[in-house]
Amino acid sequence: MWSPFPAQSSSTSAPLRATYCPVLQEWATHGGISPVFDPGSTDLPPVSLESHVTVDHAEYPPNPSRATVWSGQLRSMLERRAAGSILVADNAAETLVTAQSDATNAKILFLLLGIPGVLAAGALGLAAGFCPCRGQPS
Repeated sequence: MWSPFPAQSSSTSAPLRATYCPVLQEWATHGGISPVFDPGSTDLPPVSLESHVTVDHAEYPPNPSRATVWSGQLRSMLERRAAGSILVADNAAETLVTAQSDATNAKILFLLLGIPGVLAAGALGLAAGFCPCRGQPS
């Protein structure tokens, strides 16, 4: 799969090439985005090209915060490397930001509920260990 970062396991990997979107490059070099269509004109409206690029989910980092940053870097790199003017829509960004906030909320809940729960369980265990009724025959 394609990644904006070179492979870390192989030091002899080929450098990134600008062949990832040849259709977009061809379109951008022959005019790119044209001016707004004049409603009073008898000419046909300008044509725009839309290309859908998918990124394998395995390429994203497992941490939602890092995946959000990685997705933004990928979008910026595509915009910079294309000849002419292109607009990249990042459909994964909103989902990644939501996952990032969910992960932050989970950490906060762990701190606010988990740690006091462990402390309370430890205190109950110590209290049960020092109970004066322990070891008395009935």
